[in-house]
Amino acid sequence: MGYNIAIDGPAGAGKSTIAKLVAKKKGYTFEAIGEVELKTLAEGALNANITWKLDTHGLLKIEGSGAMPDYVYDDRQNWWHDYADCITRVEMSDGITSVGGYAFNACTSLEEVDFSENITKIGESAFRSCSMLTNIELPVAT
Repeated sequence: MGYNIAIDGPAGAGKSTIAKLVAKKKGYTFEAIGEVELKTLAEGALNANITWKLDTHGLLKIEGSGAMPDYVYDDRQNWWHDYADCITRVEMSDGITSVGGYAFNACTSLEEVDFSENITKIGESAFRSCSMLTNIELPVAT
């Protein structure tokens, strides 16, 4: 006996992201019915040179140039941490040169990170409590 579970809600609310996470955790098969449109769930800036955007599929894109600052809890409103459990993949543009300390702390659904080719430093505890992240491939130094 199988289950069919439907999740309803407004566009851009993260229904597909939640459905995928629940299906994975419970061992169910996720099947999207109808066209799934990619939308921005949240976005912001880390500093004047680096921006971020999280889509409804759990992809966090970090774009710009320079070093990511270390995460500071008191500065929480400027980061993606309110959506930490929705992030499944991170992509960094080639202009990013370092990962800030505690940058992805408690991103418990994070499974994959595509580093910039120019990463030279990963800050302290940058991936702390990322329990789904079991393998990291770093760019080859040239």
